[in-house]
Amino acid sequence: MARLDTPPKLTGAARFGIDIRVPGMVYAAAATCPVFGGKVKSYDENAIRSRRGIIAVVPIEGGVAVVADRFWRAKEALANLPIVWDEGPAAETTSKQFDADYIAALDGPAVTALTNGDVDAGLKAGKRVDALYQAPHLAHAPMEPLNCTALVTEGKVEIWMGTQNPDMALQLAAKAAGVPPTQVEIHNCFLGGGFGRRAVNDELVQAVTISKAVGKPVKLVWTREDDMRHDRYRPQAAIRFHATLGSDGMPLAMHVRTAVGSIQRSLGWGKVENGVEPSAVEGLANMPYRSAATQVDCILKNTHVPVMFWRSVGSSQNAFALEGFIDELAQAAGVDGYRYRRRLLEGKPDFLAVLDTLAEKSDWDRPLPKGSGRGIAIHESFGTIVGEVVELTVSPKGEVKVDRVVAAVDCGHVVNPLTVVMQIESAVVYGLSAALFGEITIDKGAVVQGNFDDYQVARLADTPKIETHLVLSGGSKWGGIGEPGTPPIAPAVCNAIFNATGKRIRALPIKNVDLSSGA
Repeated sequence: MARLDTPPKLTGAARFGIDIRVPGMVYAAAATCPVFGGKVKSYDENAIRSRRGIIAVVPIEGGVAVVADRFWRAKEALANLPIVWDEGPAAETTSKQFDADYIAALDGPAVTALTNGDVDAGLKAGKRVDALYQAPHLAHAPMEPLNCTALVTEGKVEIWMGTQNPDMALQLAAKAAGVPPTQVEIHNCFLGGGFGRRAVNDELVQAVTISKAVGKPVKLVWTREDDMRHDRYRPQAAIRFHATLGSDGMPLAMHVRTAVGSIQRSLGWGKVENGVEPSAVEGLANMPYRSAATQVDCILKNTHVPVMFWRSVGSSQNAFALEGFIDELAQAAGVDGYRYRRRLLEGKPDFLAVLDTLAEKSDWDRPLPKGSGRGIAIHESFGTIVGEVVELTVSPKGEVKVDRVVAAVDCGHVVNPLTVVMQIESAVVYGLSAALFGEITIDKGAVVQGNFDDYQVARLADTPKIETHLVLSGGSKWGGIGEPGTPPIAPAVCNAIFNATGKRIRALPIKNVDLSSGA
């Protein structure tokens, strides 16, 4: 069936939040402390009061906003507003320090999320394989920066925006305006990209605060730099594996430890008193691979950097680590990645069907020229199994070109196959951007990256041919499709790079790794 949103998007009739205009609307630009958790010490609004079109300077939580009759005037006045920040104790932190801290945390206290069999005994026998994987903070980087139009009047609050969570947006607006939720109306618009970022609406709270202060409808727009430097990021993680293999190459024991930021604690949604957050161990504590003994430990470690859901949540970093490590076990066992996974997934017909479809459709056994390689990864998230095979080329200079991605999907049932194809293509490109280029780094407590020049995403030239094949197991299974295509792409790319070059990538992004032939 044809999608209902295609015609309005083609004609330009679709209204995104950034398109909204209401009578009497004014514009706002907002600045918050570059260091998360900091606050305004002082500002001198007299320095910009005489500028053309300036209406007001409004304090907001953690910062200040300038209101004007045009957004550009508000933005430029804000840039010239003298602000003194109290950056707080996190002002000297760096990503290099975080990297060391997360690795060190792996040796500290942990809470066991999964245990079966005698892992300690198993690790004393057989062939030992150890590895440490690392994943950085990631921004959501939606093409439409965050924005919100708010009108606070006596007895009513109206909001125009694109939000992934209208119910929560309604509650946030009511709290910010100091009114009951029954007095709030949310006009939800098309999203210019969400990926989890538009599930908690910081821009809404700011817009309501500003509209309440000036008594007018206010359109607040975050610049790309605001959006990049004041995101709620994919958590940083360090994941360590210890395993031993028997004479048949099968795991005698596997011990996994992950140190990762708690999303629930960062959002203030709870203390996670048992020490195990489901998203932190998803894909690890429920891994499908058989082992004589398995243990998964969780260490929740937060910094001052706020973290939140990112497309596929914990599966994004956990699949990268686990599927990379499974390939390392396959190498140690002397078996290729596809056939080794078949052995580990014995008795799981849904996984095996996806794997076998991948092998067939990707021409797994067809030889490739020197400098090229294939890699495979499979992962279940949101009730859907997605496997992907990546075919790529690495030039003598170390330049990676992903040529082809073959995906096989089991979400149980499908209503609209075209939607599945589109979501897998989207998820592959989104995950490929992160694998090749994505990282948010911290220097002196603040985010370094600010736009797509230093937070690169995959362009058309980087985008491979993508093929999607449905392998539906049916029954009572109805899986999601918006996120499960993302987790397998990073490990499949890294496994393909290993098969092309012999170089194992255990820390993302790939752009930081020297893959040249002389390295």
